[in-house]
Amino acid sequence: MVPIPVVLAACLVVSATSDRVRAGDLAAAGPAFAALDPDTVIGWAPAPGVQRVFSAAELRRVAARLGAPEQPQADLCIERQSAPLDPARLLAALQALVPEAVLTLIDYSRVAAPEGELMFSRAGLRRVAGGAYIWRGSVRYAGARRFFVWAKITARSKEPVVVAAADLRPGRPIEPAQVRLEVRPELLDAAALRSLDDAIGKWPRRAIRAGAVVAPLSLGPAPQVSRGDTVRVDVWSGTAHLRMDARAEGAAALGEPVPVRNPVTRKRFLARVEGQGRVSVGSSSGPAEPMGPAGKERP
Repeated sequence: MVPIPVVLAACLVVSATSDRVRAGDLAAAGPAFAALDPDTVIGWAPAPGVQRVFSAAELRRVAARLGAPEQPQADLCIERQSAPLDPARLLAALQALVPEAVLTLIDYSRVAAPEGELMFSRAGLRRVAGGAYIWRGSVRYAGARRFFVWAKITARSKEPVVVAAADLRPGRPIEPAQVRLEVRPELLDAAALRSLDDAIGKWPRRAIRAGAVVAPLSLGPAPQVSRGDTVRVDVWSGTAHLRMDARAEGAAALGEPVPVRNPVTRKRFLARVEGQGRVSVGSSSGPAEPMGPAGKERP
């Protein structure tokens, strides 16, 4: 006898909030599962865009194990609830991350996605040919699961950022004439400075070419110690304390390490900047005692 192919009706839909197929999801298929506790787990839910078919034999075994009053007689198709992305919702989620720019949505993922939270970050943004951007993100569903999506956008800046008006060199403070505010037509970096006051007086950590956008991570505070300065060195070893003068061989801000050289022994060592013209080596276990004339603690 030639088997008659089984034609399945439309698939039953499983909620995007769960990774399990439960009896409540199958209740509409017949009384076998409608009589069970709706939260009773039947099996794993399929991935988004994938249909899972439970055979009639498999369903009968499950029903018998769970004590269902009736035995299913037909195969059953299950799929996860999904739908095409809403472009308006997608654009709103992206725009919230870059309020300083006006975005235009060119294209986006056309595959049906599960219901869930749109998850994008600036780390997923990449510029492509033609001045456009590909922004990769995901839909979070069923707890911590992710369904990856993307959007292609153009962006027009509407807020000025700090731009180097001249080459900025490390080891020198930025002067007012060396920076300016400028509106750029492209999407600007998330870390771009928005105020000249945030740049003037700071020290570049690396060389910044004229015309480049100035980012906060490329700048550091004004150093408390500069190369060539005579600094006071406090040397600690437990409660023992020695104070001397040394010459700084680099520049560093508060809390940063700086190389210094003992002018007597000519030995070079690292110290930590404690303040303007002050560095330390080691750590103390208590307050320093008054210093004697030889620069050592009094007993």
